[in-house]
Amino acid sequence: MRERCDFLRKFCFVWFLFFCVNLGYAKLEIIVKSSPDWGPISDADVEYLCQEIVDRFEEHLRPENEINQSVNVFRTTIGHSFLNLDIDDPKVKYKMGVQMKKEDIHLRDMKFLWKFIVRFGHEFTHILQVEQKGLSYRAIHNENLWFQEAIAQMGCVWVMKSMADTWKHGSRFGKGLSTPNGFAEFSENFDFYADWYMSLSPYHNTVKEWLERYEDQMRDDYRQEVAEQLGYKLLPIFEDNPEAWNAVKKMPLANAEKMDRYMQVWYEAVDVQDRQYIEAIAEVMGIRVRASTTPVILASAEIDADVNNDGYIDIRDVLLVRRAMQSFILYDTDINNDGVTDELDILIVKAKATEAIAAAAPRKRKVNIMTWGAMKKP
Repeated sequence: MRERCDFLRKFCFVWFLFFCVNLGYAKLEIIVKSSPDWGPISDADVEYLCQEIVDRFEEHLRPENEINQSVNVFRTTIGHSFLNLDIDDPKVKYKMGVQMKKEDIHLRDMKFLWKFIVRFGHEFTHILQVEQKGLSYRAIHNENLWFQEAIAQMGCVWVMKSMADTWKHGSRFGKGLSTPNGFAEFSENFDFYADWYMSLSPYHNTVKEWLERYEDQMRDDYRQEVAEQLGYKLLPIFEDNPEAWNAVKKMPLANAEKMDRYMQVWYEAVDVQDRQYIEAIAEVMGIRVRASTTPVILASAEIDADVNNDGYIDIRDVLLVRRAMQSFILYDTDINNDGVTDELDILIVKAKATEAIAAAAPRKRKVNIMTWGAMKKP
């Protein structure tokens, strides 16, 4: 009888954790708008492409950074792709228009695939930038819009190169296309188009020199092709360290300070384990960032953030506090003892968990800083 009770307790605990994880961190939902504008391409094919792009990012995001919103995707004819809040459908947070020209909408056309990846990947990176803040991307106009665009453009090239690697083993569309010039493999062509896309906005000097030359100009008059130059310079950092996409979730969008201050604000906003990526970006910019002497959100030593009393402060404790904000549970989740379980309690638990991770982490630096030229060498 005792063994049976132990089994039932373990089973219930595992089920409870599974329920909390799925409730708190549901996967992003792609809703493709059915329209004849997609031509011969089915909604299912478009949805597959969207999900493939999303998966490249989400496989590197920690559970607390996964996106649990819905995105309504459709082909736009206004001349450019865009991302905005979906005010027409209360069940869908974002609407994304992917600009595809009439001559591009042929499924068995490599041109359609790489253009779709570039445009959807760019706009999805904007979702990473704004999702936690509940903002409409197009409503954010400040002096550092160019930097957000540079990261987004780097993101779409990064995802194409990532898909070039994973599609070597096949996809919904096979491993490639038959063309008049022979068989074209997706992996080789995605790499080719990524390199070609970057060649359209080349810059051969350093990132520090780019900032000295263009930053003031871009703050006054944004130019896409110039912003792309900076984004491509940062690509090697994200290729070597794709976990850096967790830090993009904490980009300070409304901050209009120049980069020497902006990078410090970003550095202080990210979780401790992500600071190495901001350090790497700042370093190639010739900027030094440092930890503040006063922690931003640190629980006092007297506050017990081990919600489930298992001896550790980790994601399980965060999930329990999140769950308690929606319904009653048997744990004490009022971490700061203010009479209510709210976002502040979650922040405290996350801060304490981050402290524990940082304390246990090795001090050796993980980020590799390389130039694009070095990356291309055999």
